[in-house]
Amino acid sequence: MLGLETWQLIPFAPFQDGLSQSDWDSGAATLRVMERYSFEVFMPAVFALVMILHDCVIASKLSSPKPVSRAWKTLSFPFRNFLHLEDLEEPAIRIVGSSVTTLRLLSVFATLQSTGWLGFFVYSLVLQDVQMIIQSILAAITWAYASLRVTMVPPSTPPYLLIIFASAHVLIPVVELVIGSDGIYHRETVLKVLSFICPLAFVWLAGTLPLRAVTPGDMVAKPDDVPSVTQTCPEDGVNLWSWSTFSFVEPIFAVATQHTLNDSDVWRLSPFFGHKNLFNKCLEYRARHPKHSLLRFLLTSNSLDLILDVVLELWSAIIGFVPPYALKEILAVLSEDTPESRRTAYYWAFITFIAHLSFAQVDLFQQWHTRRCYERTRGQLFCTIHHKALKREDVAGKVTSKNEANKSADLGRIVNLMQGDSYAVAQRFWEFSALFASPVRLVIALVFLYKIMGWSALSGVVIVLVAYVLNYPLAKYNVYVGGHSRVTALHDDLGADNETIVEGQGCPYEYRE
Repeated sequence: MLGLETWQLIPFAPFQDGLSQSDWDSGAATLRVMERYSFEVFMPAVFALVMILHDCVIASKLSSPKPVSRAWKTLSFPFRNFLHLEDLEEPAIRIVGSSVTTLRLLSVFATLQSTGWLGFFVYSLVLQDVQMIIQSILAAITWAYASLRVTMVPPSTPPYLLIIFASAHVLIPVVELVIGSDGIYHRETVLKVLSFICPLAFVWLAGTLPLRAVTPGDMVAKPDDVPSVTQTCPEDGVNLWSWSTFSFVEPIFAVATQHTLNDSDVWRLSPFFGHKNLFNKCLEYRARHPKHSLLRFLLTSNSLDLILDVVLELWSAIIGFVPPYALKEILAVLSEDTPESRRTAYYWAFITFIAHLSFAQVDLFQQWHTRRCYERTRGQLFCTIHHKALKREDVAGKVTSKNEANKSADLGRIVNLMQGDSYAVAQRFWEFSALFASPVRLVIALVFLYKIMGWSALSGVVIVLVAYVLNYPLAKYNVYVGGHSRVTALHDDLGADNETIVEGQGCPYEYRE
């Protein structure tokens, strides 16, 4: 195991951070140093390697074996959108190509960053700093490739791999500055600040490219357009930053501050939620899978949004316990006024800030995907009920037995399904993630309570279980009585009203089909 003297002989030996000889002899410091430099040097290189491999696979256009393609199609099916541009009735409109200025600036920023790392490589050669030599040459090569990639293949949508790669070059120096800060500004601090200016500008500029190169129709609202019912929601024509911040809804807020919103002031739904498009896709699915149930169809069509909803909810459930734990750690280390304790406090304060920042963004994304599930499910149920009702005989005015009444499709039954059941089922999809997140929250909370109070913390669980056992049959009976009586009364009233209106028009039953 390397000792302190050995590390001091190595040209890229780091600051010792007050570690004693025994710490170095134990191997803990050696492992810590190697992990730190492995992260700094090779993490951006890993992103660059993935980016290069991805481009090579795309450029080669190699066809994978059929078993591999079939397995990939099956595994990736839940992560695909339900409707695609070719499934829409509206004609697809290609967006005008990305601004030449934007593409040139992306190439310029990547070239400047590559040149800066190349100069740092020469400086490291003079200092004979092996670690910095490796880091700088890898960064210079990868940024040169990024510049070449943007120049040779101009992106029409945000280049996500390049954004991740540039974000790594932004986050690593920022984290090092926050965690490793001792309150004194060194030359190394200035270099770290300069090192992430170009990557930060690159990330921001790449995010201004539109999310879609092709829009679903020519009626998608533009950012500067006044909201109107003649246009569809601008969500189909946004860029990465306007979608992440949901700033594309600001025009409707401006109208709402001037006067009361009317139906003519609100955009129409996106073509991806148009009932006709959803129904055509539903018929296509039914033709391929005639034996699949309605529930399976709803789960399949909403699989991507449901998965993202569950993942985002689990993030909030798990990371939600990080701020209390971080506060506990901060209070524990502030009892000692040492540089190491302050560094630890900065670390946990930074983690808390990132956690709270993520909560705000996760809530936006989660509401976005749950709303998609709700709108899609409601539209699919409406279309399914219409389709099934039109295929059955209208029995209003007929005298039927009890067995025949159960098979009828009169107005009361249809309205009950449309007004009550469709919205109730869609609401269940809105609340889908709670089924998975609530047990996780309960387990983590019980662990925290057990750490503080011991086994006595579980006494509250016993009380909750007893209350649940006693309350469940009462709640079920209440739902049955209230819901059943309301639905039955509405069913009978609407059926009678429908019969009265039709008969009042002088139209005999035999001509009403």
